[in-house]
Amino acid sequence: MLGYYGTTANSARKAYLNYVNAGIGQGRQDELTGGGLVRSVGGWSEVKRLRQAASKSEGKESILLLGCQGVGHAD
Repeated sequence: MLGYYGTTANSARKAYLNYVNAGIGQGRQDELTGGGLVRSVGGWSEVKRLRQAASKSEGKESILLLGCQGVGHAD
């Protein structure tokens, strides 16, 4: 990776350190936090929305299954 920043190990380390320090000055950026999977679904708010939707869906399925158990339709 250091080869991207310089032709010698010493110059690459210095260039990389400058790059990191410049990034620190930019502060926290939401689009760069949370891991790749979280970013790929649109951030934490979208993950929360998907979890809530799944939870509601699971609740409906279990209600339907409970309703069917006495009728011989569910295992």
